Amino acid sequence: MSAPQKILILRFSSIGDLVLITPTIRCFSKTFPNAQIHLLCKPQFCHVLANNPYINSILPLESNILKQISYLKSANYDLVLDWQSNLKSRWISLLLNVKTLRFNKLNFKKWLAVRFKTLEVLPQQHIVDRYFKSLESLGVTYDGSGLDFFVNENSTVCVETEFKIQKPFVAIGIGASYFTKRISHTKLFELINGIKWPVILIGGPDDINTMNHFKSHFPKQIFFKSDFTLHQSASVIQQAEWIFTSDTGIMHIAAAFKKPVISFWGNTIPEFGMVPFEPNPQNIILQVKSLECRPCSKLGFSACPRKHFNCMNQINLNVLKGLPFTPQ
Repeated sequence: MSAPQKILILRFSSIGDLVLITPTIRCFSKTFPNAQIHLLCKPQFCHVLANNPYINSILPLESNILKQISYLKSANYDLVLDWQSNLKSRWISLLLNVKTLRFNKLNFKKWLAVRFKTLEVLPQQHIVDRYFKSLESLGVTYDGSGLDFFVNENSTVCVETEFKIQKPFVAIGIGASYFTKRISHTKLFELINGIKWPVILIGGPDDINTMNHFKSHFPKQIFFKSDFTLHQSASVIQQAEWIFTSDTGIMHIAAAFKKPVISFWGNTIPEFGMVPFEPNPQNIILQVKSLECRPCSKLGFSACPRKHFNCMNQINLNVLKGLPFTPQ
């Protein structure tokens, strides 16, 4: 096909998924500098990539798809990149009736891995590489620059002023969409107890009880702002020396800043292809490989199906001893 002039990217959610498509957006823009790039995502996630200079427009996904299709048709897109690849996104691209490229979502192979624990069916390939595989026909190739996250300049946080602490400090992401992705309270207590630097907890209003709980146990060490926006939290992550997080969007934002990430893996597994992209050499993946019930889901649950949550609670933190933030 001729050089695309106006493209629509379909990626409805969530924070981490949107951050993971940023290399393709950047490289597409570099390959076709005259093309307009529009992104369609759920309204609650429009702010995630709002400051990305490679995106011309971010459109909120409306509940009335047929009404929105009428508007999208009038925009005269000549290419759709369907990075959502579900029934709704396929319907939208079908109704637009323009050339569409999709990536291999591996849903069946992930189902086999969850249902029968046959991890060998999963390719040893990052999801970002699968995105680029689908762009080969356009000549769009990866430039080696990793993920992007651009903090809104009005959201920059001065950590020393806001929290009255001195660097270095560590940041811990405590939230997640699903309970079985969150670092357990037991493991959080053990982790914080083994850190000598100040700790800033990254979470939202739903995590306020957890934040207060750990502040009461470590009053001089724990700091947090539960009303921070995503971009303010990203600013904190950008300044942190180390990041601790589970398999969430915070992990991918930290990877975009090339930070050392210590990631905790509960019900999900690195083999799903969503580990920190272009990892810092100091990254550490913490997981319990020997559990016969893991992975129990490709997404997560509101509670451990087996009631024990051993995939988090049995993670061994001894590997962290001797790192700069631990007592010598």
